[in-house]
Amino acid sequence: RGDQLGGSPSVSEHLRVLVVDDDEVARFGAQRLLEKIIPGSEVLQADTCQKALDVLSQTDCDCALEDYRLPGASGLDFVREVRRSEQNGIVSGGLPVIMLTGAGDESFAVAAMKSGVTDYIPKTELSVDRLGSAIRSSLEIHRQRCETAKARAALEKANEALEARVAERTEQLPRANEELKTEIEQRTLVAVELRRAQAQLKRQNRHLLQINQVAKEFVDQVAHDFRTPLTVIRESASILYDGLMGPVGD
Repeated sequence: RGDQLGGSPSVSEHLRVLVVDDDEVARFGAQRLLEKIIPGSEVLQADTCQKALDVLSQTDCDCALEDYRLPGASGLDFVREVRRSEQNGIVSGGLPVIMLTGAGDESFAVAAMKSGVTDYIPKTELSVDRLGSAIRSSLEIHRQRCETAKARAALEKANEALEARVAERTEQLPRANEELKTEIEQRTLVAVELRRAQAQLKRQNRHLLQINQVAKEFVDQVAHDFRTPLTVIRESASILYDGLMGPVGD
């Protein structure tokens, strides 16, 4: 509610505003101003701090307009109670609170802002334009705070997920290291066996080359020994064929 605002002096959205003041005339005066600033707005009223807290605990409001002086408590007490109730989840968080201060009360502005007041207006400066500007800026501050809170919550959630993932991986790391160590050992054994097999294959190849050389030399020798008588026989046969030896007797 009330995230987008129109131009001065009116606000474009329907808003629900709580007016807290013990002076009935002042409350109705504030209501008339709000009706000009926010046409069709819903204005709730309370004359004490406790009644205002009761309203907030039962109804979501977009903004609260309070007098600094309240019976039995100050406006600062009211804001502190609102912020405490927000922390406890009793009322919706981040309610913009605009404080109206009387003459001479401006000295409390710093304390008011520290207590959680979103903005303050001296009653002597209260007008349609001044109140409209305060409401617009207060709602914009509230919107930005909500966005910041959402972003912070998303970041915290992401950090928690990341931390959980890191913890899970850290827990798995020893087992992964053991598995890696086992795999390295297995690969080392395979590499050793492979080198051994390669060495054996080289020895076998050398042995086969030696056998092949011996066989070649043996074949060459046998061929030489066999060729020598064949040559003699062939030459003798040639001579006989040519009649160089004369007629062959019986």
